[in-house]
Amino acid sequence: VSSEPHPGVRRPKVSLLRSLTVDATNTYIIYSLVFSWDGSLLVTGSSDTTVGVWAVASGARLQTMNGHTGPVRSVALSADARIMASGSQDATIGIWEVATGTRVHTLQGHTASVNSVSLSADASTVAS
Repeated sequence: VSSEPHPGVRRPKVSLLRSLTVDATNTYIIYSLVFSWDGSLLVTGSSDTTVGVWAVASGARLQTMNGHTGPVRSVALSADARIMASGSQDATIGIWEVATGTRVHTLQGHTASVNSVSLSADASTVAS
């Protein structure tokens, strides 16, 4: 088995520019994270039932979203970073305004943990 790509397929150059530690003092598990398209924000979903919004440049936590009663297993962010979705072990999906941290909608109907969520680029559709 070769690690070389298919003939004619170029392998992308990937390098780690820097490491970002968002909160080394807590012992919760971050299950999911996503960068904004411009790389300025990082959104995390964690075992402490919260969603966090972080400034990548400084590492500062900008928002803490509360509302789930179980660990947050998945997060997704709209292309303009204004809306995000969170899927939780509590079987709900939260829809949030990123700038204010306000939960604007709760989607119910799952019978088990929501382990993966995705938003369309314009945030008009959520899949789970």
